[in-house]
Amino acid sequence: MKSVHEFPNFKWIDIESPTKSEILKATAEYDIHSLVTEELSIPSRRSKAEQYKGATYLVLHFPFMSKRDGKHSKKPSDEIDFVIGKDFLLTTHYEPIPLLSKIKKNIDALQLTPNGVGAPTPTMLFYAITREFYASLHNVLEEISLRISNAESQIFAGKEREMVIVLSKIHRDLLDLSRAIYNQEDVIDGLEHMDEDLLPDKVKPYIKKLENQYRKVASNIESSRALTNDLRATNDSLLTLKNNETMKYLTIMAFVTFPLSLVSNLFGMNVKNTPIAGSDFDFWIVIVIMVGLTAIMFTFFRHMKWL
Repeated sequence: MKSVHEFPNFKWIDIESPTKSEILKATAEYDIHSLVTEELSIPSRRSKAEQYKGATYLVLHFPFMSKRDGKHSKKPSDEIDFVIGKDFLLTTHYEPIPLLSKIKKNIDALQLTPNGVGAPTPTMLFYAITREFYASLHNVLEEISLRISNAESQIFAGKEREMVIVLSKIHRDLLDLSRAIYNQEDVIDGLEHMDEDLLPDKVKPYIKKLENQYRKVASNIESSRALTNDLRATNDSLLTLKNNETMKYLTIMAFVTFPLSLVSNLFGMNVKNTPIAGSDFDFWIVIVIMVGLTAIMFTFFRHMKWL
């Protein structure tokens, strides 16, 4: 599906799920290099930037996370291909992207002129679109930060077992975010080598802003990953301690019941001349022996500071 937005000095052509004929027609209309035509036809694994005569070709990947039925689910990162020319901006993507649709509906609200002066340019439109995507990543990271804070509270509320899965999911989401935006700093840095017609001096500060936004996102991801790893280590330690305590008490109970079982088995043997058996108060004597041995075991455990 193709949509075109016209500005005074250029056009924005956005193609969703592009067909080969749509790509050929668009690249032929704006005399885009044949190598770019090939690149637009197939998804790319990594973000990248390439310079061609009269155009700059960029590939950026952005992860998007949604909340459904109270559970967090993730779909694969979305790829957006940008071709920036002097009088056009061509974008292609292989799936519907809600944020991009929202940008197109509210395009008048975007800052498309340097310092609010002059005519909009394709590079400023690229800046405005990318800025919105980085802003959405900040929102995702804020949501993850809340999940981390909640997990921290639950850990010290005695729910270590439940938090093993929760922290693992948070770590996976952060890993996906980091993987999706990997290498984007080099891509944005590459924009500084664009032709002066595409990147006039008054627009260069905005590219620097994009670099700063990327660094903030990357820094927040790494900080969240470090915090999550620390919480996982703390949770594992508390869980191990709780398991050790359980094993300790089970072991103590096994040792305590051992003399009881031994005495009961001895007096339950079908043999003649069993001591005490048949005498007055033999049952109560056996009970006293059992209680005495149990007390001795508890005293021994206390002395060894196992209790």
